[in-house]
Amino acid sequence: MTSTIELARSSKEVHQALLKDYARELFATLESLSISAGEAAYRDNFTLASMHFDSIKLIGKELVSTFRQLDGSAQ
Repeated sequence: MTSTIELARSSKEVHQALLKDYARELFATLESLSISAGEAAYRDNFTLASMHFDSIKLIGKELVSTFRQLDGSAQ
């Protein structure tokens, strides 16, 4: 029989694993957007480049939030 403490610990580990996977996905998206922004700027499409940079900024904020959650869930 699984105790409540064991279930809580297991739940915390699952939550932390999901956050780590989410952070990896955000980094992959960030990498892709960075490449696309560079290509858009190279082609002098500054409107598209600025849209990519806006997305990069939002993903950066989400990454910071995710890392704060990971730091808090490790305690």
